[in-house]
Amino acid sequence: MPDPAPTQRQPAPLLPPDGAPIWRGLALALGAAFTGATSPIFAKVIYADGGSILGTLSGRFLIGGALLWTYVLLAGKRPRFGRHFLAVILMGMLGNAMQSLFYYSALTRIPASLAGLLLSTTPVYVVVLARLLYGEPITLLKLVALAGALAGIATIVGFSPVAVDFTGVALAAGCALVFSLYIVTGRRLLFEISPLELAAGVLPAAGLTFLVLGLITDSIVLPATAQGRAALLALGVLPTILANFLWLSGIRALGASRSALAGISEPVFVVLLSAALLGERLGPVQAVGAVVVLTCMLILRWVR
Repeated sequence: MPDPAPTQRQPAPLLPPDGAPIWRGLALALGAAFTGATSPIFAKVIYADGGSILGTLSGRFLIGGALLWTYVLLAGKRPRFGRHFLAVILMGMLGNAMQSLFYYSALTRIPASLAGLLLSTTPVYVVVLARLLYGEPITLLKLVALAGALAGIATIVGFSPVAVDFTGVALAAGCALVFSLYIVTGRRLLFEISPLELAAGVLPAAGLTFLVLGLITDSIVLPATAQGRAALLALGVLPTILANFLWLSGIRALGASRSALAGISEPVFVVLLSAALLGERLGPVQAVGAVVVLTCMLILRWVR
């Protein structure tokens, strides 16, 4: 009997299905935010152990891609990219690779807490891009939130207790911009391919891109000790694979909108982890600025 005609895939539900365990979904979304927040922490450990940027990034995405494809094959799943194959590969080679290169380069210059807060401003760029590309209106409340986020970032940078490397700030801001483009592009693709299929194409493509760049420039340096290598392995597992699985599971139970709101906790986890494990601290005025930024991001995620 021939296979039934394929149907267009539906995006993740905005609200949870009837009877879904809300608290379970919230726990999964918060778990995704926490594991995602470990990324800059592991990167700092790897750098301190002598690992290079391209060594870190190629290791992260190749490890993550290998683990994901192991799961795909063992589970008997068959990614079907179809006519979107080239778009998926380009998202990995250009979008994912570029934003990661900006972010991990920023981490060599600025504290993990500042990089995490700057990356959290991605919704600012998404709102602006949605206006430019799709004509979505920018309401007064969105405008106030945009201005508040910029003021909060200016407060964090301007009242830093140590000298701020503005190249690092620019790299982290550039990462947020590229990430917003990645989101806008990926959102359209996810109407026709699943998140698992997207990740199965993007991760290896990004990993191979960094590997080739590293080999060409002779700049792949892996961590020197067992601690650094363990951090690299953890980087490929926790924020790269586990965070995505937790996030997708949270969306199923919680709905996409509420999961996105829970995701605003990721920069909070970055600040807490960097303070506990790296000894980084925000000054009192910086802390106020961080609260302003996160509040504005919450507004931008909530307002439609």
